Amino acid sequence: MNTINDNLTNDLSLNVKGKSVLNLSLRRSKVRIHNKLNGNGVVRKMKIHIDLNKEESEGFKSFISMVKPDAMNENDFVKMIFLKGVEAVNTHLTEEARKYIESHPELFDASGSPVPNVEVL
Repeated sequence: MNTINDNLTNDLSLNVKGKSVLNLSLRRSKVRIHNKLNGNGVVRKMKIHIDLNKEESEGFKSFISMVKPDAMNENDFVKMIFLKGVEAVNTHLTEEARKYIESHPELFDASGSPVPNVEVL
């Protein structure tokens, strides 16, 4: 079984119509995240910058040209891809937590909250 950590360090390859159009190695990618905060310290805007090499950039542009709906601009499409990915990771983590709770019922009460004062080895 792949864990989230495994998935983040493995290479990603996407095939559309039998043609490999996107190859990313997340081990080589440089990612920068910049948050802009409001006066209360709450994030109001976030920028994510991913450095891709020439091959990865060409693959990404090819992917965008093949699957992006004509009515959607490129920025909105990339944002949608990112948010769908976050949603998929959240769904995966929720499912893994559910499986863990089911396999260790002695650690959780009926609501799924941890039972106090139980030692976890």
